Amino acid sequence: MKSLAQKIGLNHKLTLIYLFGFLLLFLTDALAGTTNPSSAFSSIVGLLEGWATGSLGRTIALGTFVVGGITAIAKQSLMFGTVSTGGAIMMAYGPNILNSMFSATM
Repeated sequence: MKSLAQKIGLNHKLTLIYLFGFLLLFLTDALAGTTNPSSAFSSIVGLLEGWATGSLGRTIALGTFVVGGITAIAKQSLMFGTVSTGGAIMMAYGPNILNSMFSATM
């Protein structure tokens, strides 16, 4: 039985990648200048930021690190440990990095 990736084929993958990139170009133009701090999504952003930087984010980061480490030992492959360490680092430092990127002024 063929997997989904084999059924799609290379040409369809490239078409989807180009279409996604083309749509992203228009998305950035449509959202340019809409970074008003009093926007409707500021409460959602605050909620998600609180979750990510609070005890929930630390728990997810620690769980990712532990499960990846155990899987790396069990399968004797460093890839699982590397990916889980990267995920834990992004969970711990990602919100601060994103805040500094979005609040940067030129």
